[in-house]
Amino acid sequence: MGSYAELTLDSMCLEYSYNSVDPYIIWLYLPSEKCIKQVHRDNHTEPSQSPAEPNPDEFSEDNPLELVQYRCSAAAAYERLELKGFTYNLAELSFKKGLEVKIDQAQYLARQLAVYPQQAAVLEMHEEKTLSVLRNLTVQRWLNTLDRIRAENLTSETLDTLCSNDQDLPLLQYMLDRNQGWFGFPGFGFLPFLRLTIERIPPYEQLVYDLTPVVSSGYIDKDQDHISASEANVSADATLAQKTIVLAEGSSDMRFLRRSLKLLCPNLADYFHFFDFSMSKFPGGVSVVSRLVQAFAATEIQHRIIGLFDNDTVGRSALQSLEHINLPSNIVVRHLPDISLARNYPTLGPTGGVNWDVNGLAGSIEMYFGEDVLKDDQGDLQPVLWKGYNQKSGKYQGEIRDKKMLQDKFEAKLVKCEQHPELIGSYDWEGMKSILDILRTAFHDLDRTNFLHAVEEAV
Repeated sequence: MGSYAELTLDSMCLEYSYNSVDPYIIWLYLPSEKCIKQVHRDNHTEPSQSPAEPNPDEFSEDNPLELVQYRCSAAAAYERLELKGFTYNLAELSFKKGLEVKIDQAQYLARQLAVYPQQAAVLEMHEEKTLSVLRNLTVQRWLNTLDRIRAENLTSETLDTLCSNDQDLPLLQYMLDRNQGWFGFPGFGFLPFLRLTIERIPPYEQLVYDLTPVVSSGYIDKDQDHISASEANVSADATLAQKTIVLAEGSSDMRFLRRSLKLLCPNLADYFHFFDFSMSKFPGGVSVVSRLVQAFAATEIQHRIIGLFDNDTVGRSALQSLEHINLPSNIVVRHLPDISLARNYPTLGPTGGVNWDVNGLAGSIEMYFGEDVLKDDQGDLQPVLWKGYNQKSGKYQGEIRDKKMLQDKFEAKLVKCEQHPELIGSYDWEGMKSILDILRTAFHDLDRTNFLHAVEEAV
């Protein structure tokens, strides 16, 4: 007989796979989140989907049960789903479009009942009850009822204990009907269902994918790299398993971004690869990033690529030149974001010092290191020096003074927070977070378009 691997949140089963690892579940995890340990067999609950059968292996000190699980927090799952485009808005859209289809199907079936008068009475009652539930179903009502199922540990077997006039009873019966799956989620796809499910879950709750029955039955090897093995099965679907390649203007930019990501978004650090100019012996710079973007565009590379330019005159000009190139959908170009600190920033030029909005004129990565780095001991911001005039854009190029000193200060800030993560909240990370937000959301429009296209094909 077969075995089931089960994905659970607390005691609630969300999904399961039969005799195998589901690639659309396992991609949520990192290899480091695999947990193998020995436990007493009596302390391990068999997945709820597994058929009741006696276990021939009795526990003994010499024959313990080996638990094989992948575990991550709800916060990690939330961030990873968002990164791959499964936002709340997309999950809500999936819900609403799927609900429309289900209502249409139920109405169609109800109209066909007249053809079979012998079955009409029983079927009509069932379909009218289903239609009533669906017509009154909203995302918020579904979430509220799911909260109740989880809080009260309700199952289809325990519904008999509820009062017959309980206003949630019809919806509870619908959501807990095993024939529905995903607690009656009407939308398209498991991942939108999962994104809605964890919307209200405390961030510390554990999402556990228990492979123990499938491993102990011999269907998979406990030591196998299940994540890598599943990549081929999901790579064609929103590149779930592939890293996003980031190209920035210099090797120091890459290093600072990579380390900031690991500090501020540790659950996403392994989903990005920062192109290393020092290893490749590329000189870096705005022209090199522009050429690399065009070179990748000329290939059939499937990885997602972000070309990230400085928010200055030269970077903006390079970005504009790329707008005339038909880049494939898996390659996007962005400049560092405008930030509030740069809107009224001290500058030095031939006419002396004046505060100016330097967004788009002098926004190198140093501008995003935080006020605690940019200010000196007297509390004054390191000024921007006006350099050459760009004929093409009709604007001056600005450069923050003493970049090397600022880079050294930011390096010290990174080291201190890497050694003492509890200090992260004591520093100003607003600028770096705004850059990381660009990396996290760069492909959301593409993901939404791909999803809508898939829904149209399914309908």
